[in-house]
Amino acid sequence: AAPAMEGQPSGSCNARLLTVVLLALFVSIALVLDPGADEVDPDHVVLSKSVYDELLLAVSAAEEAAANPPHVNFPDVSGLEGGDEAAVDNGPRCMDGTCNGFDGPLQEDIPGPGSLSNVQTLSLEDCAEQCYTTPKCLSFEFSPTARDSDAIHNCQLNAAASPRQQVTYLDFRLYLRNRRARRGGGGAAPMAAQPAVCPPCPACLKPDPGVVPEGGCDIEKIRLGYDVRFEPKSQEVRGLLGSHYPTYDQIYKLVVNKDYDERDNMFSHFETVNPYNMSNNMQFPFSNLRVDHLDALYKMLGKNPQLIVEVGSFHGHSAILQAQYLKQRGLDNVPLVCIDPWTGDLGMLLFRNDWDKKLTPGELFDGRSTSYWQFMANVKHRIDNGEIFSKTILPIVTTSIVAARFLFATQITPDMVYLDSAHEFDETFTELTLYFHALAPGGIVFGDDFTWEAVSHDVKKFAAKNGLEIHHLDGVTWAIQKPVV
Repeated sequence: AAPAMEGQPSGSCNARLLTVVLLALFVSIALVLDPGADEVDPDHVVLSKSVYDELLLAVSAAEEAAANPPHVNFPDVSGLEGGDEAAVDNGPRCMDGTCNGFDGPLQEDIPGPGSLSNVQTLSLEDCAEQCYTTPKCLSFEFSPTARDSDAIHNCQLNAAASPRQQVTYLDFRLYLRNRRARRGGGGAAPMAAQPAVCPPCPACLKPDPGVVPEGGCDIEKIRLGYDVRFEPKSQEVRGLLGSHYPTYDQIYKLVVNKDYDERDNMFSHFETVNPYNMSNNMQFPFSNLRVDHLDALYKMLGKNPQLIVEVGSFHGHSAILQAQYLKQRGLDNVPLVCIDPWTGDLGMLLFRNDWDKKLTPGELFDGRSTSYWQFMANVKHRIDNGEIFSKTILPIVTTSIVAARFLFATQITPDMVYLDSAHEFDETFTELTLYFHALAPGGIVFGDDFTWEAVSHDVKKFAAKNGLEIHHLDGVTWAIQKPVV
């Protein structure tokens, strides 16, 4: 939360002052209406002890608040271009990409998808107006991105103006609410910031000294392993696989429960079992993985991978890129296991209309995501066109945690794991802990969206906890290598 504005009494102080006034009024009325009071000596009024204590407490609180007004720490925005320093009386006005009342635009990023809101707006000025009228809003990020001629105008409101990361995220531009605009408008004054307090619970006996996620504590320990009742079957499966690096055919048989057949497999007969009539569609644009990232990762690995796992595949952008890269290197024997429940995340549940009508039309059917069938259609299209090998991508429809324990039980050890699924506090830490354990010695876990506050928090926490180095391939894509011993 933002600090209270200088000179503004806090909510508790206002309440105490109101109590004093009301109690004084009550005493006056009681004295006037008391039929037994022939004469009232103004210097000798008898009050009950409870009324006296309440009055004393209220006066003490008011005096303390007056003696210690809240202090405001504004972020340093000196030297920034754009933004009108004048107070904004009738709301912000934007022209040529700048808005009065705001500093910017900046080609930088506040980590996270907008801590206050992430919505579609009519224009830049509409986004600025939303920030201006939201008491806690200290900055906003705006993207005019249009897809298929449908203006999205994504507006992300932030309760912070820092830290600012020196990276450009797509076409988003950052605007910082300047000092006078914060004093001059925006409705009621924000409440004073409260320190993050970690409740005493077993999950956070040793809270992280850095950012404490709102509403709870950092998770500290993840159990590695699986239910002992599955051990006999796990031993049987490990015996059938015979290796920590099973082949595509072996994993296919394990997952699909039938042998792989070049003419009869999940991709070859997809058109006959395509319930939503999905066709190739790569409209969803947000995949930050690039070929130069893979160049750097393979060089870091020091060899060609024998097995790759991707956690969070959605429509298949990053999986297809990796499969194309494998084909360019002539690696036709490297399984790329794609793990995803294909049910969508919190954003998909909250922004139903955006997903169904604007971002990816047809994404929902009777409230259910059709992303798995979109993924299958996109992969099949690349197989049919000869862009990727037919035996590279293999989807496993399950959650990341279940799939990680599947790797434990079968002792499959990937050389590379790509994480692009969870983006809430503790989720990335949980996945990192599980998949780093499954990773082969010397292997690499890498992921997307380091600019998201929760992701960067969890990645940095995991690296610090285990004494590992974070390799930044750019401002968004990160990697951690597992020691050989």
